[in-house]
Amino acid sequence: MTDTREGRGKLYVVGTPIGNVDDLSPRARDVLAKADVIAAEDTRHTRGLLSRIGVDQRLIAYHEHNEAERVAAQAAGIDVIPVPGPCAAIAALSAAGLPTDHFVFEGFLPRRESARAERLEWLRREQRTMVFYEAVHRVAETLAALRHAFGDERRAAIARELTKTHEQIETGNLAELEASIDSRIPLLGEFVIVVAGAAAATPDETEARRVYELLATELSPDKALKLTTAVTGVSRNALYRLTRT
Repeated sequence: MTDTREGRGKLYVVGTPIGNVDDLSPRARDVLAKADVIAAEDTRHTRGLLSRIGVDQRLIAYHEHNEAERVAAQAAGIDVIPVPGPCAAIAALSAAGLPTDHFVFEGFLPRRESARAERLEWLRREQRTMVFYEAVHRVAETLAALRHAFGDERRAAIARELTKTHEQIETGNLAELEASIDSRIPLLGEFVIVVAGAAAATPDETEARRVYELLATELSPDKALKLTTAVTGVSRNALYRLTRT
């Protein structure tokens, strides 16, 4: 959204509701009402929102196909001002019952099966909570892919139609949630999938002992212990005990 009436152009990035129009902040309403031009990815949806709040400003389409020609605000010296608002990822995370101290937003996974599998393999050891978006016609296959990559027992949550009349949030493990699709969880609306991160890896003491024994053939016991601890993460005391048994 732009406002040029003060001489120098300003671009306001306005967070709009993900469903419930009452989530639009008073500040966001005021900024939209005073804008010269409002740019939106989905003009039909935005026009409906503006109509409901009594705003009739000029509306243009802004999406990935015309992004380069529509705006390069910072390069042009235009002030970019954020107006925070609702976010489906944060809303789902807040209600998922999974750790929120560290998380990673993954957005939409690749559509091609091979690319999706490659991405999930890369995420298999991710210890932060993961947040994904998914379209209704792909949510079932995405859940199957998540279960295949992370295992049946990985904890997760599915949020559907957030802030809307038929909002639904289901929690469980990936196997349970996949089995619930199109039965307890209807294939309707927009989906957010939240998945617990992998458990922290524990040092492999067997491997640590093998590394120590290899190093000890070339180094003094003290140096071999020090290097093995640095490489494997097994504590010096534990390693000392292992090498004496």
